Amino acid sequence: MGRRLLLPVAGNSRDEIALPAFLEDGWTSLQAFNEEATRLCWIIAPEIGDGIEDWLHAKGKHWRGGYTVLRLENRDIRQQQICIRALLADQPAGERSILHFGFANHNDAMVHLLHQECLQSNLDEMIIPGGGTNSVGSKVDVDEYMENERVYHICREWVLSGNYRAALKLTKSLQLRPEVGRLLQLGDNVLRYSLEEAEQEFRLLESVLSSQGSHETELAYIREWSGLCRYDAKSTIYYLYTMSEMYYEQERLVEFFVFFYRLVEEWLLYALGWDLQYGRPVRKSKPQSGYSVPVPPMMTYSLSSMLRVLSEQIGQLQRRKKISISKTGWQAHSFLQESERRLLSLYVLLKDEGFSDLLDLRHEGVSGHGFADYSLSECVRLCQGKAPLDKIKPLLNQWGLIPPLRFFDVLNRSIVCLLDEELYRRNMQPV
Repeated sequence: MGRRLLLPVAGNSRDEIALPAFLEDGWTSLQAFNEEATRLCWIIAPEIGDGIEDWLHAKGKHWRGGYTVLRLENRDIRQQQICIRALLADQPAGERSILHFGFANHNDAMVHLLHQECLQSNLDEMIIPGGGTNSVGSKVDVDEYMENERVYHICREWVLSGNYRAALKLTKSLQLRPEVGRLLQLGDNVLRYSLEEAEQEFRLLESVLSSQGSHETELAYIREWSGLCRYDAKSTIYYLYTMSEMYYEQERLVEFFVFFYRLVEEWLLYALGWDLQYGRPVRKSKPQSGYSVPVPPMMTYSLSSMLRVLSEQIGQLQRRKKISISKTGWQAHSFLQESERRLLSLYVLLKDEGFSDLLDLRHEGVSGHGFADYSLSECVRLCQGKAPLDKIKPLLNQWGLIPPLRFFDVLNRSIVCLLDEELYRRNMQPV
C-alpha cells in the first residue's frame, strides 16, 4: 500500500485564541482519513504557543494508527529542513502516513519547505482537506503534480522572459482558461506593435488586475496604454520609451536605436502640437503639449524636417522675446511661458552635438543604411556619461511623458497569477 500525505489548510488568523476552534474543525475533517494502520504526524511551527501539544495528545489517543507530534524548535529554515527530512525518512516504506502541518500555514517559507520535501519523499498522493466540517478535501496525484509544476515553471519562465509566443503555444496544449491565452497574445502583439484589435485585451488586463487587487494607479496606467489602439500620441510615446528601455537593458542596441529614434521623432511631433494622418503631420485642434505650430505645405514626417520647423519657431521666439540661446543652453526669463521653456529645452537637446551624433548612429548601423558597430560605452560617451534614456528623462518628465510603471512587469505579474491559480485548480481533485 502506498504512502499518503495529508496537508490540511489552516485558517489565516495569527491569533492563538482562535486556534482551538480551528483545531476542532480540522480534527473533524481528519476523521474521514482515520483508517487502520495509517499513522498521523503533527508538525508544529515554532511560532505556535505552548499548550497545543496537550490538545494534540488528547486527540491522538483516538487515532487508530497511532500518532507523532514534532515541534520545530529552531526558527532557522535549514534546521527545520533537517528535522522534516528526518521525520519523512523515519516513515516505513509501504506504510500509509498522514502528516498534519496546518499549524505552519502562517509561515509561507515553512509551508513551501514542507511541500517540497514531502513531494520528494516517495509519496503516491497528497490529500489537502478543506477547512470546514462539511469539506472532506482534495486529492493530489504526486506524479501529475510534479509534471504540472515542471510545465508551469517553463511557462512562467517564458512569460517573465517575454517569450509570449512560446508560452502561448504551450498553454494551448494545456487547455487553460481563455484569459491566459488572450493576455499572452496581448504581450506578443505589444512586442510586435500589432494592436489594431487589441482594445478588448487591454480591457481584459484591466479587469484581471482589478480582480487581483491592483491599485487604481495601475489600472489607470493600463487604460493609458489602450490608447495605442487609437494611435494616441502620449500612449505611443509610453510604448516607444518602454521598448527603448527594454532593449537597452538587454543590450540589443540595433533594436534600441530603432525605437529610441522613433521616440525622439514622436516627442518632437507631440511638442509641435502635431499628429499623424495617413503618414503626414497635421495640426491638432487641442494639442496636449500646450504649443501649436502651423504645418508647412508638403511637410513630411521625419526628424530632420520637423527639426527645421522647430529651429524656425525658436528663431521667432528669440526675436520676439529677445532671448539668447547658445549650444549649452539658454537664459531663463520669468516672462517665458512654461510651454516655451519646454520647447527651448528640447531644441537645445536636439542641437547638442553629442546627442545628434547618437541619433546618427541609427543611420550608420544595420538599423539604418550602414554597418557601423554599436556599444554601450559609445552611447554613454555621446551622452556625457549618461545612458541615452537618462539623458532625456528629465526633459520628458517635464512634458509628463515618462511611464509611471513598467508595462511588461504589470502584464507578466497578472499572467503569472492566473497560471498559479490554474496550477492549483488542476492539482485539486475532489476526494
